[in-house]
Amino acid sequence: PDGTGDDAFPSGHAATAFQGAAFIHRRYGIRQAWPAYVAATFVAWSRVDADEHDTADVLGGAAVGIASSFLLAERREVNVSADSDEFRLRFAMRF
Repeated sequence: PDGTGDDAFPSGHAATAFQGAAFIHRRYGIRQAWPAYVAATFVAWSRVDADEHDTADVLGGAAVGIASSFLLAERREVNVSADSDEFRLRFAMRF
């Protein structure tokens, strides 16, 4: 869109931002991931606003980033418990 060539699809910035958000989502759930999705959306919007990408470029990048995390990352269970005498953090995963 800025006239420097036709090699803007997909947006690498959007792909990276949404991959990070989707990784957090996949590993720890949507409650922990929504701030990252908000930040990723801002990154995508800023690329369009700066006239570096078209909307299709950032949507394609977002799709690539989200798909890669949901295909390649595994869900992890994190349990936190606290007693009056101790604090425990447990990660459970299968190998």
